[in-house]
Amino acid sequence: MKQEVTNVRIHSEPCSEYLESTGENKALSSQHYSTLVHVTLTMMALLVIKLLIVLVFMAVMNNQAFSIFQKCIADNKDVNSTFQNLQTKFEHLQSKYSKLEGWSQSVNQSCELSKITKGGNYIICPDGWLKKNSSCYFVSRESMPWNSAKEDCLSRQSKLLVINSESEQIFISKTIRCDTFWIGLNDMDTESTFVWEDGNALDSNKQFWSEGQPDNYNGSEEEDCVTIRYPYCNKYDFKNWNDLNCTYKLKYICEKEADSVFRLFCEK
Repeated sequence: MKQEVTNVRIHSEPCSEYLESTGENKALSSQHYSTLVHVTLTMMALLVIKLLIVLVFMAVMNNQAFSIFQKCIADNKDVNSTFQNLQTKFEHLQSKYSKLEGWSQSVNQSCELSKITKGGNYIICPDGWLKKNSSCYFVSRESMPWNSAKEDCLSRQSKLLVINSESEQIFISKTIRCDTFWIGLNDMDTESTFVWEDGNALDSNKQFWSEGQPDNYNGSEEEDCVTIRYPYCNKYDFKNWNDLNCTYKLKYICEKEADSVFRLFCEK
């Protein structure tokens, strides 16, 4: 009986040691596991932080890239606009060159036909304008009051017609046959003192009033602006000026110096 008890004790001591050893291993395993989890979480946190940094960096770079892209688009629009403007100017210059080339050929032909050794002045007027000597004339189709006609002529870099000679008076009278037009003569500032649009007073030797004019319509209304009229289509009458109320709507004639005057020399 004593021996059995002794045997039990002998057998129980190794079990006890085993249990103690197992407990220590479990404690160590738990500690290692906790450390591993802590390290893993730390690494994951660092990875997330790095990922956030990358995302922020990419967002910043993306904004900068978008700004650059927008600037490129704006610059491209400016370039396109500049190119179109230059192209328009080029086409305009090309058109002028073509006209000059045509005029040059015409002048050369005139030189050959007339056998001229030295040419004189050759004038150039805008399309739709009449030309005589070194002047260009625009004969309107629209009707408007005198002041409005004056403004329209100014917008065309010209002035209402100023007649300086009898030959010019005859030329204009033949041009406007059967119609009435405003010219650049008025006495708005001082009654009966007529002044041209170029600032010069009316020359007493170069007046072409119709019979009985100016009459200010017998004083019944203000007639401060002058017309050139040709009411009779079957005969010429070069004395055809008339004073009229400036508010009446009439056609008008603008005048300006030729845009360019060339001194041409023809070869023998």
